[in-house]
Amino acid sequence: DPTMDFPSNIAPGLPGLTFHRLGLQGEGTDMSTTHAVKYDAIDPSLLLSLEDIMIKLGHQNRVIDVLMLDCEGCEWGVLRQLVCEGGDTAMVKQIMTEFHFQYNLGLKDEQDVMIAAEAVSCLRKDRWAVTSIETNNAGWREWKYARGVSSVIHSESTLILMSLRRIANHEKMPDKLIEEYATAKRKHSFQERLYEKQFGDDTSLWPPDAIQ
Repeated sequence: DPTMDFPSNIAPGLPGLTFHRLGLQGEGTDMSTTHAVKYDAIDPSLLLSLEDIMIKLGHQNRVIDVLMLDCEGCEWGVLRQLVCEGGDTAMVKQIMTEFHFQYNLGLKDEQDVMIAAEAVSCLRKDRWAVTSIETNNAGWREWKYARGVSSVIHSESTLILMSLRRIANHEKMPDKLIEEYATAKRKHSFQERLYEKQFGDDTSLWPPDAIQ
């Protein structure tokens, strides 16, 4: 976190927990100047790409169990670099992020909006699926948007907290499962209506192979 100045051994009683005064800089708007109004300007030298941070910390070729992004708008560019530019997303088991849509929080112009759209498209192509979702709220001072953005979110204050998991090739995507369930349910309902019309409402009189 580049906005805090904690000691590296922030919690001596918790082995393996180390604080680094670093922040993420994804593709797009300079995150040293675009962030919530409550924060001061950030030293650009503290902002690195995810790849550069992993190199700096000696974490190359390591699996990331949870990649958590709450970086006031950098998430769009970071995810685009990870999934759209040949990054090895197999090294990440789960992504948890807060998605920001406001002008001061990463979507400053049309280029940033396109980066966000490409990130979402690449996540889909790379078989990342939503495992949980909830909403949060941005303060009213952040209610400013690039052209068209406010029309695709629920309200001016909307932030979205989301967890994603990469679905293995042998697994079905959630939307495919939902589609199959809906199709089966429609078929079941149609078959029930046929049996009701032919045999009446008493299901005990239906044939043994009837769908019940």
